[in-house]
Amino acid sequence: KAEEEAARKAAEEAQKAEEARKAEEARKKREAEAKRKAEELQKEQNLKLADALEALRKAEEASKRAKTPAEKKQAKDALDKANKAVDQAKKEEKEQKAQIQKWIAEGDEDVKLSKDFTANKGRLPIPITGAYNIVGHFGRYTVPGLKRVVLDNKGIDIRGREGASALAVFDGEVSSIFKYGKTYIVMLRHGSYISVYSGLTKVSVKKGQKLKTRDTIGAIGKDKNGDTVLHFQLRKESTKLNPELWVK
Repeated sequence: KAEEEAARKAAEEAQKAEEARKAEEARKKREAEAKRKAEELQKEQNLKLADALEALRKAEEASKRAKTPAEKKQAKDALDKANKAVDQAKKEEKEQKAQIQKWIAEGDEDVKLSKDFTANKGRLPIPITGAYNIVGHFGRYTVPGLKRVVLDNKGIDIRGREGASALAVFDGEVSSIFKYGKTYIVMLRHGSYISVYSGLTKVSVKKGQKLKTRDTIGAIGKDKNGDTVLHFQLRKESTKLNPELWVK
């Protein structure tokens, strides 16, 4: 019995050691992935901030040269726009740094989801490949600089890199595919929940097809500003939900 007990304890210790080794490997993998994403984000952000600062420099020069009231007004508008662009670039940089810390703290691909959709609130994967940032938030809000203009966003807008693809946030079945203008909308049903992916220029799935979490749904197109943006919605039957509360 003593030998059996010793063997059992040795087996338990070996199992614990193996689990610890795998956990450490997973941690290193997350850190490496976070570092890679951080470098990608930083390159994009450096270019964006550089463009914004250059526009600001030109606006300041134009403001100094302005003489007539019309020229001064035009220069002031350009200066205001350039300052807002710089502020936005700095804000996005701050948000991206927070996102990187979240990747490290919570993991990325290693997070195991529950089979119950509801239990995954705050843990669903972001529905886009590569580096991203959220540029349009859920709900009603006023547009900065435009009086009396109120937007009602039924989902969120996620800007990614050129060539990015939309990904399924959870196991489900393709319930609808339809065209809207020059782009496609795909609806994926997860029991009583529905995820919606808009702004696709190419669809990789068919109606009735069953998908797994992170399966590719289609290629994301560019918006009127030339940005690669996915409009993503989440619903419980007809009730619209805030996707930012569900994705990690």
